[in-house]
Order: sequence, then C-alpha cells, then structure tokens
Amino acid sequence: MLLRHLAARRRRPARIVVLGALSAVGLALSHGSSAFAHDPPGRSVTFTATFNDDGTYITGTAGCDTGYLHVDGTAQFQDPLDATDSYDGCVSWSPVEGLVGELRDTNDGSLDGCGRGTFVMDQTKFESLPDGHHLKLYWHVEDGTGAFLGATGGGTGLVDFSPPTSTNQLLRLPNHGTYTGTINCPHHA
Repeated sequence: MLLRHLAARRRRPARIVVLGALSAVGLALSHGSSAFAHDPPGRSVTFTATFNDDGTYITGTAGCDTGYLHVDGTAQFQDPLDATDSYDGCVSWSPVEGLVGELRDTNDGSLDGCGRGTFVMDQTKFESLPDGHHLKLYWHVEDGTGAFLGATGGGTGLVDFSPPTSTNQLLRLPNHGTYTGTINCPHHA
C-alpha cells in the first residue's frame, strides 16, 4: 500500500509539470510571444527629408500614352532618409486636372530607424499649387529590398521648381523640396 501511494505521488508532479508546460506554450502562442513569431513585427518610422535634384529631364514621348511626356532624373535625399532617388514616368498637363500621370521612384540608401535597402515610391496624384512653381504630390511604398522588404507606407512631397538656367537646358527643370511620410519596415536592421 505504501509503495502504491509513493508511486502515485511521483506520477502526479510529472503530470502537473507536463500540463503546466503545455499551458505555458498555449498562452505564449495565443498572446503572440516573440519566441514563437516567424516574422519581425516591424517598426514604423515617421520622417521628413529634404532633397535636391539638378533637373528633371523631359526625354520625349517614347513609352508614354499620346499626350504624355516621358520624364526622368536623379535626386539626392538627406538625413534621415539618406538615399539616391532614380525616377521616371509619364506626365501630362490638363487645364482641368493640372499635372497628371505616374512617377516611379527607386530609392537606394537608408532611413534612420529602418536600415539599408531599396524601396519604390509610386506617385500618381499631384496638386499644382497656386503660384505655378510648386507641386504637392502623394506617394506610397510599393516594393523593397533589405530593410524595406515588405515595407508599407506613404506620405506627401512638396516640390519647388526653378526655371532652366540657360537656353541650353530647356529640357531640364531643376527642383528641390521635402518629403514627409511614414514607412513600416518589417525587416529593420
């Protein structure tokens, strides 16, 4: 009888330990414990960054719909977005809607709080400001690599255009401005 009682006492704690461990695993899974997560949760970074662009080039109509002009260029963003922005797209001017079209910007560099990589900004909505030399645009992140793999987000840009500096540069329009937005970086460094 004493042996049965001792044997029963030994089994009970083992059963409690196993049940306790299973309960802890279930609780951790139900509350999203990072020990069991497969993807990093990401980090949202809100930023304002200035840029300089020696000139948007109007390169003709190749690759664009009738009535649209092809534009491309390279801009340089400064901290906290330290990136080279290579862009191109097709735009047109409508007396009713103002500037219309689409620009795709590929940014290669880093954003403080996210890390290093590339991401694509898609810009399809533009607002010409009353003085005619300023443009407000809306952008969203479409694709990325490195720290920007799977990134999401968006924001606005304010662009100030300068007139060409000589008649030899009629197809080049220098500009500078500020981009503001938030990017969620799931693979931040």
